[in-house]
Amino acid sequence: MRKDRMIVGLLCIAFAVWTFLSDNTTGPAIGIGILGIITLAIARKK
Repeated sequence: MRKDRMIVGLLCIAFAVWTFLSDNTTGPAIGIGILGIITLAIARKK
């Protein structure tokens, strides 16, 4: 499992949660969260 991709994925998920809590905008938060989940999945495969 690649550490750099895992860190990027976790940062994306954390940023999505922060965006959702601070602005209450679900659109960008969902997009960033999905990007983070995909990045984590790619990191776990390799």
